[in-house]
Parts: sequence; structure tokens; C-alpha cells
Amino acid sequence: MKILDDIWASVSGTAKLRVSDPFIGTFIFSWVVCNWNHIGLLLWGEGKVSDRIDTFNKFISGSEFFAFNTIFFVPLTFAVFYVLAFPWVSLFFKFILKAVDGKLHGQAVETELEKVEKQERLNRARLKSDPDKQFLEQDLKFEIDRKLEVLEHLKERTRRIKNRADESAAALAEAEAKAAEAKSKARIVQLEESSRKKQMDLEKQRFNVNAAKLKSAMASQRLPSAYFFMSKIDESLKSDGVRLSLTAVGEVVAAIFGYKDFQAIMDDEGFNNDALSKVEYVYYDSEELASKLEGIVFGEQSANEDLTSDLLFDHVLMMFEDLPYILLDLDGLEEKCVEFFGDNRYSILDAEGVLGAIAESDTIFDDVEFDHLITVVYERGFAAKVKAYAQGHHRKDGSVQGRTMSIVVDVKSHLKVGSRALGEFEFFEASGTLDDFHEPEDETANGEFEIS
Repeated sequence: MKILDDIWASVSGTAKLRVSDPFIGTFIFSWVVCNWNHIGLLLWGEGKVSDRIDTFNKFISGSEFFAFNTIFFVPLTFAVFYVLAFPWVSLFFKFILKAVDGKLHGQAVETELEKVEKQERLNRARLKSDPDKQFLEQDLKFEIDRKLEVLEHLKERTRRIKNRADESAAALAEAEAKAAEAKSKARIVQLEESSRKKQMDLEKQRFNVNAAKLKSAMASQRLPSAYFFMSKIDESLKSDGVRLSLTAVGEVVAAIFGYKDFQAIMDDEGFNNDALSKVEYVYYDSEELASKLEGIVFGEQSANEDLTSDLLFDHVLMMFEDLPYILLDLDGLEEKCVEFFGDNRYSILDAEGVLGAIAESDTIFDDVEFDHLITVVYERGFAAKVKAYAQGHHRKDGSVQGRTMSIVVDVKSHLKVGSRALGEFEFFEASGTLDDFHEPEDETANGEFEIS
């Protein structure tokens, strides 16, 4: 009997293992569901057991195995769908439910935040209304000092606007005086026209002589300016035991300032000490400068193996360490632009394109923050659009947060020498736009104040 028990235990264990398999168990369940009527007749139908078994056997043997029937195909289809497709369907619905739950959670968080903010405002009002609080006097003094500071700032701004208006009126008066003077001169010119025609040839000759003198003087100024940079580069190279021809050194200077060659420097009337004194930054494109320096090295055909474009670039960098100019690529110019904006950001609040939005906002803006650079362009100079935002408090109550304003301002640095030497950064057009906001509900019924 022990042998029979072992055999039964082995068979039953194998059967349980097979039935617990996801696919086989699903297939068996689908098969029972599809053939429940025949199974019911087999187990509980009328007639003898042998007759019912015979009828069930005829049903099984008479059905085609691979045809569309309930013997094999339909249960197999159900089992495959349940095992393979149903998990994906379930995952899809869970994904939708997750999005809905996230929205509901966000709505609940926003509702709770609104309650907390209103409670905070109520608590602040209660503290202010309690005369026994020791810090009330200090708090009121702080608010009064802050308002006085804001009023002083507004007075200063009003004075600046008034000064500008006075300057505009003076400029208008001066323009009118100049117009009257020009009209008078025009009459004099008409009277003296005959006399001036006689002297035209003589004046033309004098002009030609003066132009020649001026051209000669400016050429004499360009050569010392160019020679200064050439001597700097030559001295730096000699310290490394590298020598370049005078022509090659001149080409290096031309490459730094964006000229085609050294002769172009000599032909440019703008290359002089006066123009160089206005230079703040020298921009370089790494690929373009490397290509020009490589061409200079190749043209030298020097026996010095240490002479490379990288060596020339290193000495150019060392030369600028002793000069009042900063050598920068485009990323460096962007950083300097952001730094300039940070140092001068409050001045844009006085721009005409921003003052209109400030007047509509009923807000004292006392904070301007950099957001990001919208566009950066280098084409005959550096130009960038800076996005910033400003915020402050209501002009009638410093405890109430005011409107926020988005600001877009143009920052530029114009060319001073060649196509690479730039002057200092400047603000140009600035425009301010008030951000949309929701008006707070009227809460005077709950004992809170209302701003009119």
C-alpha cells in the first residue's frame, strides 16, 4: 500500500504543479467554462453512468481538434489573451488611474496651501491687533522705515525723471535756437553764393592737401599701435626660444583682431590708440583662430619643431594677461553679459518700456532677478536678449505681495576695432509685461482687511 501511496502522491503533486502553471490553469478553466453543459450532463445528467460517459466520449471524439470549436481553439484563445494581453490592458488602466490620482493629489495640495496661506494672514492680522505683544512696536517701526526708504527711492526716481524732462526741454530750446540760426545762415548763404562759387576751386585744393595730411597722420598712428602688439608677441615667443618673421608676427596680430592680413590693419583708419582705449573685450572663435594660426605656422616652414598653432595660441593668451583687454570666446562673453546684468539690473526699472508696466501694477518693485538668456548673437558685435523678472509689494501695504513682472532687455557690446575688439556692455531696449494673477476673494466678511 505504501507503493500506491507514493505513486498517488507523485501523480497528485505533478497535477498540482501543472494546474498552478498560469497558462495551463487558465486553459483548463477556459475549457471548463466553454464546455460546462457537456460536463454537467456527464456528472448530473439522466440515464446510466455508462450512457453519459459514452455521450461525452462521442462529443469529444466527434469534434475536430483544430477547427473553431470549444474543444481546443476557443479555450486556447482565452488562455493566450489572459496570460499575454490582459496584463497590458491592466497596465494601461493603472497608468490612467495614476494620472488621475496625481491630479487629485495636486488639487488637494493646492487647496491645503491656500488654507495655510489664509490662516497665516489671519494670524498676522491677529498679532498686529494685539497691543500686548512686545514686538508689535518693533514691527511697526520696521514697516515705517521700509516705507520711508521706498518713498525716498520714489523721490529720487522722480528727481531723475524731472531732470530728464528739464534736459529734454533744454535740448528742445537749443534745437529751436539752432533751427533759427540755421535759417539765418541759409539766408546768408544765398547772399554769399556767388562769392563762394569763386572760392570753390581754392577750397577744394585746400581740402585735398588737408586730407592727405590727415591720412598721413592716421597712418603714423596705426603703425605704433600695431607695433606694440607685434613686440609683445615677439618677446613672449623669444622667451621660449621661438622666432617668427616680422610678416608672421603681423599676421598673428591681424588674426587676433579679425583682419584679413596685416595690410588690412594699415588700411583701417579705425585702428589707432584712441579706438583701442575704448576696447574692453576681444572675442575669438576657437576654430577660426586655430585655422589662421595653423596657416601662419605652415607659411613659416620653420625648422623649429616647437613652433605649433597651440604654442602661438598659448603666447597670445599670455600676452593678454599683461593687457587691459580680456580675450574671450562666446561662452565667456555670455558670462560677462550675465555679470553685467547682475551689477546693473536695477537700472532697467527706469527704462521707458518698463515704467509703463510699473505704473499699471500698483506695485513697488524692489527685487530684479536674472532668469536666462533668450538669444545670443555675434555679428559685427555682441548682442543678447536677457529674460528677467521683478517682484515687490503693494504700494499701499508692504505686507501684501504685489504683481510680478517679466522683463526682456537687449544687452549689446559694439565693435571698436576690427571685427573682434568690443567695447563695454550697454542696455538698450527693455520691455516689461505684468504676469497674470488671480484676484483674491473679498474677505472683509471674515474680519480681514481689504486693499482699495
